[in-house]
Amino acid sequence: MTRRTAVFLLTPLPGVRAAEPWKVKDAAEWSSADRQKLRTNSPWAKEAVVGGATRTVRHKAAAPPPKSDPRKSATAPPPPITSNNPTEHLVVRATVRWASAQPFFDAIKKEKTKMAKESYILSLTGWPAYGPNSAGLPQGSIAAMLKDGAALERKGRDPITPSVVEEAQSLDGELFLFLFPKVAQPIEAPDKEVTFHVKAAGMEVRAKFVLKDMEYEGKLEL
Repeated sequence: MTRRTAVFLLTPLPGVRAAEPWKVKDAAEWSSADRQKLRTNSPWAKEAVVGGATRTVRHKAAAPPPKSDPRKSATAPPPPITSNNPTEHLVVRATVRWASAQPFFDAIKKEKTKMAKESYILSLTGWPAYGPNSAGLPQGSIAAMLKDGAALERKGRDPITPSVVEEAQSLDGELFLFLFPKVAQPIEAPDKEVTFHVKAAGMEVRAKFVLKDMEYEGKLEL
């Protein structure tokens, strides 16, 4: 084999994606980059825009206007009224991970926990603490609001609502863990897609998971 032929065979063609590491490698062979890809851009990890994220922009008090000529005050129009604290719409990105899936446990060389076997566990990072209706909430209130507004949605089937939402800290910052019970209506391959949907404090996140892509070692892994 010539050097040119070897380079051609080893170079990915344009538009052709390399095989995902969890499909072609044993977990023990995953590199740091492979594990990072699993956490950030994989069938079990989705980035989503937080709809409705805003913040109040506080400006310094404006200088008083110059004194007007009393001879012109009767005819001059009044100055426009402007807000000193306008609302700014933000583009905030959150990450939703299907944390009970086996690949995450294999990546850290741990056995799957009893909780992960009994529940679908999804984690949410990047949820803002400064939404239009979340300012000044006491600690723990955000988790309660997220619990009331969260569901796993499937076409033609009842949504699954979380039994518990827990707040924690992670390397990515504040993290919320959603525990959805498996016993009522388990998610199955014929469901095709599952959407994690949460709406609370005037904000909203949707993350779609494609089940056929979530096969690991020959079975659907949730």
